[in-house]
Amino acid sequence: ARMAEASSDAVTRHARSEPAPAAQPHAPAVHPPSRAIVPREALIHLILEQLPRFRTRLYIHDEHALAELLAGSLLECMPGDYAWSLCFDAPFISRLCLEGILPICCELGGGISSGLYVLLPKLHVQRCVLLPGKLHISTKVRKRAARYRLTVCQAFEEVLQQCIQQHGVAWLYPPMQRLLTAMAAPASLEGLEKCSSPRFVSFELWTRPEVTDAIEDGSDRGERSRGEDPTSSGSGGGDDGGSASGGFGGGRSGRGDASGSSARADGSTGDCVSRCDHASWGDGGSPHGYRSSSPNGSSADRAGDSRTERPSRGDCGGPANPDRASAGQPQLVAGDLGCMVGSVYTSFSGFHLGDGTGSIQLALTGRLLERAGFGMWDLGQEHTYKVALGASALPRREFLAKFRQLTSKPNRLRDVLGKGGDATEASALR
Repeated sequence: ARMAEASSDAVTRHARSEPAPAAQPHAPAVHPPSRAIVPREALIHLILEQLPRFRTRLYIHDEHALAELLAGSLLECMPGDYAWSLCFDAPFISRLCLEGILPICCELGGGISSGLYVLLPKLHVQRCVLLPGKLHISTKVRKRAARYRLTVCQAFEEVLQQCIQQHGVAWLYPPMQRLLTAMAAPASLEGLEKCSSPRFVSFELWTRPEVTDAIEDGSDRGERSRGEDPTSSGSGGGDDGGSASGGFGGGRSGRGDASGSSARADGSTGDCVSRCDHASWGDGGSPHGYRSSSPNGSSADRAGDSRTERPSRGDCGGPANPDRASAGQPQLVAGDLGCMVGSVYTSFSGFHLGDGTGSIQLALTGRLLERAGFGMWDLGQEHTYKVALGASALPRREFLAKFRQLTSKPNRLRDVLGKGGDATEASALR
């Protein structure tokens, strides 16, 4: 639809070369071919010609084309959830996030060398959101939460890498990794209250060894003597029954992406609740309760109810920060990755490394957002665990109207946080 606007801007990708002829004695060395420069317009034509599914999707050339679409209210009428683009400029990504559109990345081709990265801006027909006062927190999560501490933007890179380690690349391909890191909020949290500048942020859940030791020596011992494993899941939310998730979103061990989908190699998408869809991670937690991307980009269905199945110890992984794993040192055990603009937080992806930690991180994050004056926790695609968390789905038009209203209002996150991004008090489950 936007072919007339496609420019001849060059994009770089590896050219597939013919096998080099065998070297003859004393023959000159054979050098690999140099990178080929292919005009963007030619790439667009090739994609449309060879991948029919792209013909029904709206093409957005860049930030200026997006502005025109917004002015004509064309995005509200967009067929399906996805548009597509070859633009990875920071201003374009920032404008997408400012408008409530998720910047999902996929890879076309691949193999020995990387293929062509394509952006799949996603605007759900139905968007799952959690509003103030609706957060559901289980009794078990409340009891265990005191053993952990929540911080904001103190380990962004660690959270990003743990999301990839736990769920695979999914949509977090190199171009997105670079953009997320470049546009991440500083550890000082400066500028997070602004309404016109989306910033990528992380929420980190750490162990509190001193508190855990006190509990182990105190009342918790009574529970153990009755045969109850304090780290096991019971009835309730998230890992404990489906209430909390990892971001305001999808299965921790299965978060997925904020879109709730994984991008396949052909540009199609499959349901992905692998905490990459942060708008998709409910620590209903089971790695068996979501669809995750396999290394080749396909989507494998791991059937199971994430509210009742728990990840085994082997699924939880090791410490996110092994250098801190010595006795008495806090360890990063769960995290959430997303975008903050005004008084809206959109959850992208997340991870957890132990039973129940995803539910606890979700609960503490939700409480913190409420106390910091956020009017919406945007969870992306609707899933059962998100509904159990207290979320509900809004039609696209209604979501966009509320999103735009709330992004024009500042939040009070910096005011409620302690030194070094500490949210222990502000996120307390009182």
